[in-house]
Amino acid sequence: TSSVDKSGMVLIYFVGRGEVDPAGTKSWWYPVDAKSGDYESYVDCDNIQNAIRNMKAKDVFLIADSGYADIFFGSVHKLPSVTDGNYYLRLYDKKSRWAMTSGNDYPDKGKGDGCSTFTGEIINVLKSNELPHLSVQQLFQKLNKTVRKNSFRPPRCRSLKNTDDRGGEFIFVRKDAGEKK
Repeated sequence: TSSVDKSGMVLIYFVGRGEVDPAGTKSWWYPVDAKSGDYESYVDCDNIQNAIRNMKAKDVFLIADSGYADIFFGSVHKLPSVTDGNYYLRLYDKKSRWAMTSGNDYPDKGKGDGCSTFTGEIINVLKSNELPHLSVQQLFQKLNKTVRKNSFRPPRCRSLKNTDDRGGEFIFVRKDAGEKK
């Protein structure tokens, strides 16, 4: 058994293109040096899934500004009606492996500021957030409507199956969250 770093958090951010085989059983990401049609030059998403499962960090959050096959997503967790300190502690105490995707095969051009709509909305939500804590689901809830209008497929935000997710969630903490006002 490997030890888990109880405080470790890893955020992975991928911008690029992905592909799913016609049967919907395999998917790949295209690195910068990938050759079209040469699957050996692609990154097999099974390898990404295995790497995430084997990370010692307690929480891993994968943000993909591309399509990431639905075959890797686990169950949907519902947001409770009350998101108090106990809610965040329960999420924080459990190991998590989550992903959020834009729903596009390629990042869109966004508003011309160099960011795709998806990336721009993530930045906007994080900058404008006034809550001391923000879960991945809350982040997604705030950006989903805008991102969905600009997506080929519906954007997704769920736990990743077969990665040892234990029901926790990556939590963003506002820098001044502990300061008294």
